[in-house]
Amino acid sequence: LPIAPFYELGTGDEVLITAWGSFDLSLRLLVNDQGYVVLPGDDRVYVEGLTFAQAKGLFLEKLRATYAQALTPEKLASGDVSFEVSLGKVRGIQVMMVGQVVKPGGYSFSRPLVLLTDVLAQAGGITGHGSLRALRIQRGKQSFDIDLYDLLTAGQTDVSRYLLHAGDVVNVPYRARVVSLSGQVKRPAIFELKTGETLAGLIEMAGGLAAEAART
Repeated sequence: LPIAPFYELGTGDEVLITAWGSFDLSLRLLVNDQGYVVLPGDDRVYVEGLTFAQAKGLFLEKLRATYAQALTPEKLASGDVSFEVSLGKVRGIQVMMVGQVVKPGGYSFSRPLVLLTDVLAQAGGITGHGSLRALRIQRGKQSFDIDLYDLLTAGQTDVSRYLLHAGDVVNVPYRARVVSLSGQVKRPAIFELKTGETLAGLIEMAGGLAAEAART
């Protein structure tokens, strides 16, 4: 299963390690409830919480210690040996939606990578009273805020910011301040404002002034 490099490994994930060419290797490893897998030679490798990219590098480092002559950088660079790490079975996740969504409650997903927008869609979306700019994600003892305007109006493309983890609780609060902007702007609409935002910022959210707008 192809996987994003920022996916974090956890208990229940199945790791597939394959090498072919002048050296053949095929391993099927399960991340146990203590967060590690066992490589040949009974070498425990703790991968719980590592990103897929970090784990891939760690596996290669550990296996080089066992197969030093077979997995040299020169053989990998020349293509004499090919090395690949992928996932077989992956754990699903469950998250909780609370606050101003149409259908609050718990949601389960069988896939490992779930975006905040996916869960919002499953929950029926944000109500007319809910905030798009002050969503709070509770992850264990940590919490952080998400402003969906970064995605909707600014075109934020760092999807890792919107990935949810197993056990996350997403709270959509009531929106605080709204302003209706009409006239000669590119996207006239009702906008939610944060404290300290200005008219210039509001016009920017609306896509800027229309071509026919007076600028004097």
